[in-house]
Amino acid sequence: MKISELLVEQQATDEGLGRNIAGAALAGAMALGGAGAKASNAPQDYQNDPINAIVQQKETEKLNAIDRAKLQDILKLMQADKDAEVAQQPKSQPMSPAAQADPTKNLNPGAARPDFTVPGAVKPNVKLPARPITKPAAPTAYKPITGKPAETALHNFAVKVGLKGNELAAFMGQSAHESDGFKTAEEYASGEAYEGRKDLGNIYKGDGKKYKGRGFIQITGRANYTAAGKALGLDLVNHPELAEKPVNAAKVTWWYWKNRVRPNIGNFDNTKAVTKKIQGGSGGLKSREKYTQSFKLAQK
Repeated sequence: MKISELLVEQQATDEGLGRNIAGAALAGAMALGGAGAKASNAPQDYQNDPINAIVQQKETEKLNAIDRAKLQDILKLMQADKDAEVAQQPKSQPMSPAAQADPTKNLNPGAARPDFTVPGAVKPNVKLPARPITKPAAPTAYKPITGKPAETALHNFAVKVGLKGNELAAFMGQSAHESDGFKTAEEYASGEAYEGRKDLGNIYKGDGKKYKGRGFIQITGRANYTAAGKALGLDLVNHPELAEKPVNAAKVTWWYWKNRVRPNIGNFDNTKAVTKKIQGGSGGLKSREKYTQSFKLAQK
């Protein structure tokens, strides 16, 4: 018998019990006769009412007898249903070491691999449209204005040390003029004109020629060679020709710009002021302005 059938039977039994109790109450009332009718008009003592006592006794006896049996049957059926449900579930088998190492690995060759796909997610075998691969734009190669490798080397060095904008244009423009369009890192003149120039540190005979202009801005004088050599770790005092090599020429030029020019210039658009800190006057101003403007346009 199913649980639902037992519950239906229990309901029918309860209804029958109610009818029997009602009949017994009616019979008791008839036996009392007029006394019962008279008593109905008076306040009723519920606890001393014989009909109520009969009803309560019958309810208790009947329910105790029926409820215990029915509840035991219901519990047995519920346990049987639970046992049957457990028996239908597949029995788990102990996992092998290989399965423990890789739980997704199917140990049964004849069965399909378990699907670990999240509900609603796209399965691996679904081909999605390929995304276009956007490569970062390659940096534009520097195109030298003069076409000389020395210009490219100095420009790259200047950018590396942080020069940009108008200052970079002024730095390159002045260097281009001083080096004759990056054709040389050594002054064309002999340097005789610097002989005995104590303001340049030339205190010994021959210092003028020995320490003539070198580098792209072409530093001159014993004092500049001594200071630059000490700062750059180069023996420029005994070997001033080291300043002519492209790598050293870029370093010497940057050293002079950082220490002699930059601290004294507030506006690098003022080519005349920049020229004065390099040349001491305004010699070659037109050429310097032209080069500086060309390097400004090259940055756009």
